[in-house]
Amino acid sequence: MKHYFWTICLLLLLIPGNTWSASPNFLIMDQLSNNVIMIGSDLKPLSTFKAGPGPSVLEPLPGDSGYALLCNGTKNLLGTVSATGELIYLDSSFKPTQHKITFPGLIIQNYYFKAEATWIFVAQNKTANSLIRPTATVIIVNLKNGTENHFSIDSIPTAYQFNADRSIFAFTVLSSNNKTAPSQCILIDLHLQTMKSFQVSANPAGIYFINDHQILVACAGFGNSSRYSSTIAMDHFDKPVTASLYWIDITSGDEQISNLGYSPMVIIQDKKAKDTFYVASPDNLDSKAPQSTFYLYCNGIKRSELKLPCDIVQLVPVKSGNICLYGRHDFYIIHIDNGKIVAHFRYDLSIDKLLLNSEQNVGYVAAVNSNYIDKIDLTTGTLMFKFKISSSLFGGMMGISGLFPQKLPPVSGMILPVDDKTNFLSDNNRMLMTDDCNRLYTLASRGEVSGINLKNGLQVSSCKFIEGKPYGIHFTPDKKFVVVAADTIWYLLKPEQKKPIFSLPLPSGDGLPTTGYYSPDGNLLVIPSNGYFYFIDCQNCRLAGKLQTKVQKSVVTWLP
Repeated sequence: MKHYFWTICLLLLLIPGNTWSASPNFLIMDQLSNNVIMIGSDLKPLSTFKAGPGPSVLEPLPGDSGYALLCNGTKNLLGTVSATGELIYLDSSFKPTQHKITFPGLIIQNYYFKAEATWIFVAQNKTANSLIRPTATVIIVNLKNGTENHFSIDSIPTAYQFNADRSIFAFTVLSSNNKTAPSQCILIDLHLQTMKSFQVSANPAGIYFINDHQILVACAGFGNSSRYSSTIAMDHFDKPVTASLYWIDITSGDEQISNLGYSPMVIIQDKKAKDTFYVASPDNLDSKAPQSTFYLYCNGIKRSELKLPCDIVQLVPVKSGNICLYGRHDFYIIHIDNGKIVAHFRYDLSIDKLLLNSEQNVGYVAAVNSNYIDKIDLTTGTLMFKFKISSSLFGGMMGISGLFPQKLPPVSGMILPVDDKTNFLSDNNRMLMTDDCNRLYTLASRGEVSGINLKNGLQVSSCKFIEGKPYGIHFTPDKKFVVVAADTIWYLLKPEQKKPIFSLPLPSGDGLPTTGYYSPDGNLLVIPSNGYFYFIDCQNCRLAGKLQTKVQKSVVTWLP
């Protein structure tokens, strides 16, 4: 017996050390060379393989038979598709197989549903003429049985949504390039693999499912072009076009149209009463003397409206039965049932953010570049107190956006659809609130994170740093530390201490990171910067490793 024991021990000693970590922990996907680097649990490269253009997402195949790797494709400097996307099938050892799907263009959106093993892709079709609005194709792939269905679309989609059980995929499209096909809302039945469409007016940009047979489509029309975000595709017109709401019965095809003012507009669907909507729309296009109307719609019928002398960029319903509306300088609390103003606050600086406590009866309003935050009772509209967040000359992150009107999407407020893909990207903010709503941490100035006791408004901590221009702050996943993401250096802060407990200087260059990637357990933070990958141990606040590569543009994905 002892003979066998020592023989086994000898064999174990002869196995090379790197065999113990032969399974990759995560992948670094090079968006320029299309190489995929597999990183082991020891944070060292295991191997590299060549993928298709723009590798971005990895999902396991049903039955643990391997993986499917999505490669989005690439664009050239003119904005046209230079390389079409692919779905590459890998075996269990991450070697590409002979099986792959080649898409008709660049993948601009995708949704993966694990239980159904269904992956939905939206491709911007390849065209040789950059002046022509591209067409699109929706491709639905079942990873379990290998079926593949294609649906041709006359224009690229502008908004996406699913019904409650995710059996219907809905999206809006602009008019076609030659105007032969109008703006539409298109629905694909994912069970029957059939498509139907409904004609709507200019610039549809929001979809809301009321139930399985009724939808609301928000059409923005066309207002002041300087107010819209330049990254959003829109139909442009010589004259203003008013906005409208389409209430559509998707079974019978019956529709009802509600005319509004202009856009950008905000639409919020009540979370409990799905047939109730709160809508704010500009009445004029005068940026110096804006006028807006707040509407309450129930079951397609306008129940009330309220004229306000400002633009409105956010609507926030709260549990008290009131709704908060704010624009660039004005903050309103409206009683929904009677449509009357509960309170109005005017700010000299642009309103930056509204945070709510867990009961949603108290709000904290901050303005850009202000040293102060207002604590407001959202039921009565009473200003509870104003507290100071910093003693510095500039309280917040002053930017050019604080001086000029905000660029907005034509329709905002729609809850964006989510799928079963995991997202471990860090998210930068100016203010963070603890889960118990007792502490607020704010990037109070260029070199300070200030901690505020929200019960009495007193500053309880101030952690200062000197180097770097911060993009924002976020909690580590376990909420123990605050991370400051800056252009040339990242910090880990323990909120009650006066100095950072860890700092990571970054090499200079063009590839400075604004976000990082957390491991699924939240213990490791990966920061890519100018060809380097830094691995931060968030439990022990130390640099766990560093990898030098030639990768300048990457996506980091953790193994499912």
